[in-house]
Amino acid sequence: MNRRQIGAVVIMAGGALLVTGGVLRLTDSPAGTETAATSETTIAAATAVADATTTSAIPTTSTTTTSTTTTTLPDETPEEFLAKLVQGLRGNPALLVSLLNQVTIDIYGAEQCLATFGLVLDPETELEIREIGEIGPWNYVIDDITTPLQNVIGVEVDRFVNGQTIIQELHWQLVDKQWTWFSDCGDPLPG
Repeated sequence: MNRRQIGAVVIMAGGALLVTGGVLRLTDSPAGTETAATSETTIAAATAVADATTTSAIPTTSTTTTSTTTTTLPDETPEEFLAKLVQGLRGNPALLVSLLNQVTIDIYGAEQCLATFGLVLDPETELEIREIGEIGPWNYVIDDITTPLQNVIGVEVDRFVNGQTIIQELHWQLVDKQWTWFSDCGDPLPG
């Protein structure tokens, strides 16, 4: 096998490992956890495949560092959580408040959020997921207050309003295996 063929094998193996890692991130394992391979792990695995396919006539040397992280998987899918949000937006402000992230409640208060949501309910609300981002850090910036957070996912949705499609980006944080969302409930509490 020549170097060009070895390179092709390494690229294909790396791509396969990336796809497998993406599938693992989206599926639930029996223990309720997943192991997400970092890019260094993918490189190491691809190098191992390439090393296994090389002949003794072509020496290879590689030094890589690997690491893995364990992330708790949510009890519900993003689609299931979005269905709850839609149910709330169609006429259940108490449900919307129950799904709020604690940071939003700390900034505005549950009562103010409940009152605000009561004013914006729409029984015709429709949201559809366009794209789901990676879970990671995110800064919640609202009313000149910035809160750095971890385990946040960006979800791009289509929102159907009066026959038009509006693209919006929502952010949800995983807290105790439950998705929570962020909102603007008016004026922050004095503090």
